[in-house]
Amino acid sequence: MKKLMLLALASTLFVACDSMKGDLQVKSAITAEKKSGFLGRKRELITIEEGSYEAVLNPTSKTNINLVLKVDGKKAKIPFSVAPHQVLPEDGKVVIHAADSGQPYDLEVNSDTTSSRSGEYSRTESSVLGYESVYRCHTTPGETECRDVPSPSNCSRDDDGVVTCTGNDTRQVCHTRPGSTECGYEQEAIYGHHQVSYVDVTTYKNLKAFIVEGSAKLASFKHSSSSTSSHSVGSSACY
Repeated sequence: MKKLMLLALASTLFVACDSMKGDLQVKSAITAEKKSGFLGRKRELITIEEGSYEAVLNPTSKTNINLVLKVDGKKAKIPFSVAPHQVLPEDGKVVIHAADSGQPYDLEVNSDTTSSRSGEYSRTESSVLGYESVYRCHTTPGETECRDVPSPSNCSRDDDGVVTCTGNDTRQVCHTRPGSTECGYEQEAIYGHHQVSYVDVTTYKNLKAFIVEGSAKLASFKHSSSSTSSHSVGSSACY
């Protein structure tokens, strides 16, 4: 049940493909299909009784979402299919019908995303002030390769000039490849500093999902999260 809700939530956040943790409240026992067998290719029925559950909604592809939770102390994965043509918005409402999901319930998902912006602030960062030509030499060291060859005392040459070697005695022969040095002018960066202006944007995601049978909402799921990212909005000249 809980997983069903999570799957619905995952559908709405499908673009991000992030797993989501939430609370599932089951008002009436729900029977759904869970993954089983080798690589989860088989399905078997599982009943989620009334109560509260912790669950994770994990989108594994654009057309599949796994709802993961523990039932009777055992981990269960409940897969939900998303129709290829179905749009899963970041904001708004979407209904995944049982005919598409592969589960015997509809999933009604309501998603709301808001954001807030901090005041502008600045940081001192390194920057490239210019370039200068520098004469440099780069040396590639020599390499020595060695291999074992039959000992001359164990080899003989016949009248046709064919050399035949017998026995296990060997000697090591090494060949050294000389190194090389290349010189020339290179452009080297001259570093300075500049002031970079930033703003922080915090995004809040709230999801409410319902497992529905007919007109009855058998379970509800809630997920809330926030994330903050910094964005550059300008910079001074390098000094």
